[in-house]
Amino acid sequence: MNKKRNVYLMYAIVFLQGLVFYGSVATVYRQGRGISLYDIFLIESVSWVLMILLEVPWGYFADRFGYKNTIIISNIMYFISKIIFWQAHSLVMFLLERVFISIALSGISGCDSAILYSSIDEDKSEKVFGEYSAFSTAGFLVASVSSSFIVKISVDLTAILTIFPYAAAAILSFFLIETHEEKEEKTGIKESFKQLFGKKGIILFIVSLALVTEVNQTVTVFLNQAQYSRSGIDIKYFGILLALIQIMGLGAAKSYKITERFGRRKIIIALYSIMALSCISLIFTVNA
Repeated sequence: MNKKRNVYLMYAIVFLQGLVFYGSVATVYRQGRGISLYDIFLIESVSWVLMILLEVPWGYFADRFGYKNTIIISNIMYFISKIIFWQAHSLVMFLLERVFISIALSGISGCDSAILYSSIDEDKSEKVFGEYSAFSTAGFLVASVSSSFIVKISVDLTAILTIFPYAAAAILSFFLIETHEEKEEKTGIKESFKQLFGKKGIILFIVSLALVTEVNQTVTVFLNQAQYSRSGIDIKYFGILLALIQIMGLGAAKSYKITERFGRRKIIIALYSIMALSCISLIFTVNA
């Protein structure tokens, strides 16, 4: 069977999951349903810890039952989380939504890259992963631009419309081709934790990636909207501003060329530094 089909399916899945139409008004949406910024960050903290705790168990599950089944279950959970988000009107419901997302993301984490890596030639891996990231960004870019028009009708409509692409992504997961090879000796969860904590460098790198992902999520999804409101920017422009931000992310499709020239380590340090400087500048900025 042609495993390259997985690449195109994963591109389509991640594009559809990028269509978060409420992304540009996520904070406003929650606040409109009685959730404060403090509540939002409390929920995010629980979500972040939960994702870390679930990484190894999901890895164990994927080792036993395959990448395809793990992605199918995770994407179904992702789809359900969008329905919960649409129906949420309390702290408990929004927390439940994040619990479902945490389960989904920790399940997808690693499995998506594993199924992609095992479906392509090794020398094309960085190009494919760059394109994979770009498709995700492209989906969010489309959603961000669209949301500028949708919020004129209803903010709630942004949540309703997000459900459909996630349903489609879950369905596409069933058409993936399994690439996981059965191992005669399976590693248990306890042994997996021992192996993980035995590699300090990997742990530090994973923690740093988790922190960067969370900072990105916090600034571009939650705090920026509070800043926009403080600066007097109309809500109808939130989507356009987020779209402009996402355009930069499309550069991921060609990021492998930059790393080929300067090396991964230098690029990672440079990007981390840029993020830190950007966050510092936001502390002192209230000008539109």
